[in-house]
Amino acid sequence: MNDEATPTAASTAASLVPTGSGRSRRTRRTSTPGTYAPAETRRALLDSAIELFDRHGFAETSVQAIVDNANLTKGAFYHHFDVKEEVLCEIQAEYIDHQVAEVDLVLAASNDPVEQLRGLVHQSVRAVSTHRSHVAVFLQERRYLTGDRFAAVKARRDIVEQRFVDVIQRGIDAGVFRPTTHPRVLAFGIIGMSAWVQQWFDDRGRLDVDQVADMFWDLIAEGMVTGS
Repeated sequence: MNDEATPTAASTAASLVPTGSGRSRRTRRTSTPGTYAPAETRRALLDSAIELFDRHGFAETSVQAIVDNANLTKGAFYHHFDVKEEVLCEIQAEYIDHQVAEVDLVLAASNDPVEQLRGLVHQSVRAVSTHRSHVAVFLQERRYLTGDRFAAVKARRDIVEQRFVDVIQRGIDAGVFRPTTHPRVLAFGIIGMSAWVQQWFDDRGRLDVDQVADMFWDLIAEGMVTGS
């Protein structure tokens, strides 16, 4: 049967359990015979896809591999998703929506642009530890999104970027950031530097994620905070 076929839905699902390395290991759970748990099944498919997209890439991961890894069938997959790209779109949106919520919490905690930007740096780096596979998939696989799906993810991504730009601009206007700072360029630099941590950070190492964020903040503050 090819990836476009749509057989009947299955009743088993799987979940991801974080490991010390920041990757994930999969445990199986089976629904009670005769029952169907749509939310659990959808979550299992997404978790399976995140794991496989991170490990093998979007293009090299088939629908069959996703359902096999989740211990489900293609019927379950096509009950929830029309195509594989829809899964990628939801993974991307899930991560960015989490980022928007976390960024807004940081901004609500203080009105001081310096403290806000420091909090944003910490939040961005910390996301690598809490959503490592999401970050990897976001960076490496978003090029496979097309049309309305790409536009929807880009609109969400632009919200996060604009939050950074606005904080930096407020700091310039208040005189606490150097006026030579270009808000959007700096925002892109901070977001990119933080996201790239997922390529090398090992939470079993000597430094924890907050210590790494502190180092990043010291570097940024020295270059842009007045009086530093």
